[in-house]
Amino acid sequence: MFVLSSGMLCLHLRMEWFGTFVENNRKELCMRYINEFREGDTVSDVYLCKSKNISKTKAGKTYYSLILQDKTGVIDTKIWELNNGIDTFEQMDYVRVEGTVTSFQGSLQLNVRRLRRVKEGEYMSQDYIPCSARDVNEMYKELVGYVNHIQNIYLRQLLVAFFGDKEFAKSSKNILRRSGYITDSWAACWSTL
Repeated sequence: MFVLSSGMLCLHLRMEWFGTFVENNRKELCMRYINEFREGDTVSDVYLCKSKNISKTKAGKTYYSLILQDKTGVIDTKIWELNNGIDTFEQMDYVRVEGTVTSFQGSLQLNVRRLRRVKEGEYMSQDYIPCSARDVNEMYKELVGYVNHIQNIYLRQLLVAFFGDKEFAKSSKNILRRSGYITDSWAACWSTL
């Protein structure tokens, strides 16, 4: 008879949880960002279709010209063969693409062989929104610094009431973590008040 101690059971459950976590979050762990693309790379991942245009070659053959985006940038994308491997999709859809990175006139381009629109849950939207590399606490202190220098006393008191509240600060920092790039724009706006 095999006896499973509570320590072994705990270890087993942790290992089982970790395996499930890795399998369920493979995409987050392995996302290939656009800024990592190199000529000759094979790509199979999810990106935001920022724009979609239907064009024709000089020979009159229809193709799609796309701009795909993630949080690191955009890439010009072409679908030359509109076949069964290309599902219906629209601009601003999240799409899983399979293709090859090439170089055209000195710029990288993604040539797609297969594409399908993905469902919610197959991607994490924060992977597709630019973000700041700056420290969140540093950005928050910068915002508070701008609040303290606002000339209009009533506006300053109102903002100090918000920014002095611990729950507001916590929520604001969570927002900055997800979309820190906004702070860079805010700094210019706040400094004019």
